[in-house]
Amino acid sequence: PICLFSRKAFRFWQPSPLGRDVITMPGDWRTWDLHRDCWVFAVADLAASTRTAADWTVCQVWAVALSGDLFLLDQVRVQVAPASHWDAIRGVLERWGSPALYLEGSQHGTHLVADATRAGVVCRPLDADADKWTRALPAATRVGAGRVWLPAHAAWVDELVEELAEFPNGAHDDCPDAVGLALQGV
Repeated sequence: PICLFSRKAFRFWQPSPLGRDVITMPGDWRTWDLHRDCWVFAVADLAASTRTAADWTVCQVWAVALSGDLFLLDQVRVQVAPASHWDAIRGVLERWGSPALYLEGSQHGTHLVADATRAGVVCRPLDADADKWTRALPAATRVGAGRVWLPAHAAWVDELVEELAEFPNGAHDDCPDAVGLALQGV
């Protein structure tokens, strides 16, 4: 079966000794200051319910550098009822300064948007009129070009790589959908 993302194409960044807000690429002289050199934003792919074992809510925080490289900073992947979406992802957004949150336009009328807006998070809709495969194509192209960096130190990164590498044939497609939304938001 054809998979969209190649395991060999993923690149990984490391935290910098210069501080939490600076990231470094291993074997490279470049460092990126998240406040000076990047735009930080978040995307969320919301599960419609908890009835389906394959349906997860995913929230990812990304930084896009002036070079066009994208850095995944953080991720939450949970199975919760729609009324609990905000409680599930609030911490990751607060950790990164409550960046703008992008969601599919169809998810813009949810509890999450209302709760996030009350907390001061700007929520923006993304047009998701294509299927998940088509939405993931730009992400796979950028990953293949070595322009997407994942956090080597994150406890969840192996699970993320596995889900991406199995897409669209794996049991889950929530993380690839979030990555596709991130590339659409850039």
